[in-house]
Amino acid sequence: MKRLYRWQSIQVMMMGIGLLLSLSILLLCLGTVVQENKASLVFMKAFGYSKKECSRVIFARYRVVAYLGFVFGDSLSVCPDEDTS
Repeated sequence: MKRLYRWQSIQVMMMGIGLLLSLSILLLCLGTVVQENKASLVFMKAFGYSKKECSRVIFARYRVVAYLGFVFGDSLSVCPDEDTS
């Protein structure tokens, strides 16, 4: 029983670390996208676009990649492990 509890706590800890890393990478990527498109954002704001319209235009090109990444990652998490002994 003690051994099972130890493995469960290790799994929870690893999931927490993975979540923290994925959120950090997501924030870094979003920051990079905004920095790269700063000039476009300034022009769009000058022409009267709303925040929602600006974000929709800037992030539209990354949406397909995000959906594919989600489907790929989700399918990998559902696939059973080969070594389940």
